[in-house]
Amino acid sequence: MNKGNVLVINGGTSHAFVDPHNLKICNIMFKPEMLRHAGPDLRTSKGFQALFILEPIIAISAHLKAS
Repeated sequence: MNKGNVLVINGGTSHAFVDPHNLKICNIMFKPEMLRHAGPDLRTSKGFQALFILEPIIAISAHLKAS
């Protein structure tokens, strides 16, 4: 991970940081059903599309290729 990275981890997924020297984390937890009620401004933003639309598709595709 580098400065400015965003990482989305699904609930129930174990994770950890090795040697987290000078690491600053902003942990934001939310319920996925809340996103269904997001307004059009949020749903059409590049960040929202990247994190909640494109990333899951890419992750599934990568998992299928690895299988």
